Amino acid sequence: STQSTWEHLIQVTEWENFTSTLNKRNMILAPVCSKIEVEVEIKARSAKESQTQALDERAPSMGAKCLCIPFNQPDLPVGTNCIIFKDQPAEYWALFGRSY
Repeated sequence: STQSTWEHLIQVTEWENFTSTLNKRNMILAPVCSKIEVEVEIKARSAKESQTQALDERAPSMGAKCLCIPFNQPDLPVGTNCIIFKDQPAEYWALFGRSY
């Protein structure tokens, strides 16, 4: 079970890859800023994109939710921007996923 979890944990730094990675039943570690709107925007955008990208009518169409901000943070390269607000510097990694 733990091995399967780690196999489905993917770092994504560009929004263009977020929803397609999520739709493959992965959890996503993404760089975010501390704006409160980040979680709301990620949920809304990923839900909208999931509806248009769904290959299977039974595929989940709900958006991603923030599962946690991991205590043990991977290195965040200098100059990394928030996955949603590209004009804002990322402050930490957050874990996103779906409830199935």
